[in-house]
Formats: sequence, structure tokens, C-alpha cells
Amino acid sequence: TSTSGTKRQPASRRAATRKQAVAKSTPLSGHRSSVLPLPPPAGTRPLHFKGYLAAVTLYPDRIQIDRTLMGRMNGNRSASVQWPQQLVGVDFLEPTRLVNGHIHFATAADPRGLTATGRGNRMAAAARNPRAIMFTWRQRTTYEQLRGLLMANARH
Repeated sequence: TSTSGTKRQPASRRAATRKQAVAKSTPLSGHRSSVLPLPPPAGTRPLHFKGYLAAVTLYPDRIQIDRTLMGRMNGNRSASVQWPQQLVGVDFLEPTRLVNGHIHFATAADPRGLTATGRGNRMAAAARNPRAIMFTWRQRTTYEQLRGLLMANARH
């Protein structure tokens, strides 16, 4: 008899690998704002909010997301979104005790709900997107402040 030198995986492991390959995108519990927030008035001091591995600063002309050193080591980068030119919507996912939340400043090039960049995993996608900022359960007050400001300052 001859051996090929390759080991076969157990059947249960092969099935699990096959299931991962055909993971389906599930409906998201978050939502995209149907109205765009207005930028702060000219001359307003920058508004700063600290999230998980990043901070977002709202300027009158742009939204700046700056990554911490650990955030950059995880493969993400800082980003800037121009208020009227690039911003097409805002996605919100509230942080819970089990799942980190995020605010995603969506541009026309971004997929809806971030699932396409995370292969169906919303948290992986939010962690990879340079225009999304994540919030832990302990940061939910900051998340609520930023979301409240964005929604209160929306075009109707």
C-alpha cells in the first residue's frame, strides 16, 4: 500500500470548515440613519469622543478618526470624512455587555452594515473599517452622547 503523506481531518472538523466557508450574512440589529447630521457651525471648537482603540473628533469641515497605537497594530488606520462631500449616512450599533457597539460614518464606497468587509462578522468588519469607531459596554455613555449629538443635529 502507498501513503500520500497527507493527514485527513476528522469529519466533524471538515464539516465545521465547510460551514465557515458558506457563512450567510445575517440581518443587523443596528440601523443607518436616514438623515444626515449637519456639521458643527463654523468657529465651533472641535468635539472629541474617545472610543475603543480610537477617538473621533468632529470639526466644522470633517470627521477625524484617530487610531491608538494598539488600533494601528491591529491593522486599522486613521481616517477623515468630509461632512458634505463624503458622508452618506451613519450606522449605529449600541454596545451591550456581550457585544461592542460602533458608529460608522458611511461613505458611498462602504457596504451597508459593514458585513461585506467582515465576511458576515459585524465586529470584525467594524474593527477593520477606518471610518467606524467601536465602543465597549463601559464606554456606552460616550456612545450615547455622540449618537445623541449626531441625531439631534440632523437635516430633516
